[in-house]
Amino acid sequence: MKRMLRGLLVFMSIVLMHRASAFAEDVIRVAYPAPDAGYAALWAAKDLGIFDKHGVKVELVYIASTPIGMAALMSGEIDVISGAAGGIIAANLAGASDLVLFAGMTRTLPFAMYAKPTITSIQQLKGMKIGVTRFGSTIDFAAQWLLMHAGMDPRKDVALIQVGSVPGIVGALKADSIAAGVLSFPSSLVAKKAGFRELGDLAAMGVKYQKEAFGAKKGYLEKNKEPIKRFIASLIASIDYVKTHQPEAVNIIAKYTKIDDRDALNTAYDLLIRKYLPPIPTVSPEHLTLILNDIAEKNPKYANVQPGRFIFDLYAREVAAAMKPGAAQ
Repeated sequence: MKRMLRGLLVFMSIVLMHRASAFAEDVIRVAYPAPDAGYAALWAAKDLGIFDKHGVKVELVYIASTPIGMAALMSGEIDVISGAAGGIIAANLAGASDLVLFAGMTRTLPFAMYAKPTITSIQQLKGMKIGVTRFGSTIDFAAQWLLMHAGMDPRKDVALIQVGSVPGIVGALKADSIAAGVLSFPSSLVAKKAGFRELGDLAAMGVKYQKEAFGAKKGYLEKNKEPIKRFIASLIASIDYVKTHQPEAVNIIAKYTKIDDRDALNTAYDLLIRKYLPPIPTVSPEHLTLILNDIAEKNPKYANVQPGRFIFDLYAREVAAAMKPGAAQ
């Protein structure tokens, strides 16, 4: 009898350990790089229980530095990294060849260049200091693109200055230590209210660029197909929710960005959610072209790299085909 009881206890322990292990595998640890309203659907999926509704456990981790986030991904501390597609592509080319993009959100750069009110065109910035966050950042790319689009050479005609952060660029403008800088929202609204002049808006100019993307190791995606598909289904449902529930979405944006200016929050919603957030989080080659062109310009050996190499959005397309509008409800 004791032997039977002991055997039953061992059996139950094995079952419980197996169930706990299976549950743990369903936990997806996702890092996001900034308190940017473009991540509102990700935040809403967590806060409103949309992930739970779709049967997947998600842990959100705020890692402000993309290199640190990438190191965490490669070491297995996180499972999914989100951020500009350029960083994920660069990591792939640098040796992490298993790293792919499996979903994406904003497909343009909602950035604008602001300058002192006396400056009326980008060409007038010749010989002046232009603020960016860090060399190699998306803000740096945007600054160089705007300068080249205006017929200028970013390496010769201006001095690009690393300021460290987007709010820091606004501070540098106010301190008159730079003549202009590229800003993301809501710092762009702060600059506008302070009287600085907008010289160029990349999104309004139709720039195609995968801004927010989700990356992971392809092996991890294949091993965790069902949890990842549930993660994607949750994102689609959450996108639908934030697009149709402005007050609730604005409150979530306020919580994560720590902004209490309702005008700024509603402007962020109109721009980043209503206008630029796509209903289906797929990734397309055309939105990676500018990124690859920029990489190839700096390193010609990548001139013939095809964007399809970095895309693995099969699950996103399968989920989108199976879901119906209004699934967030």
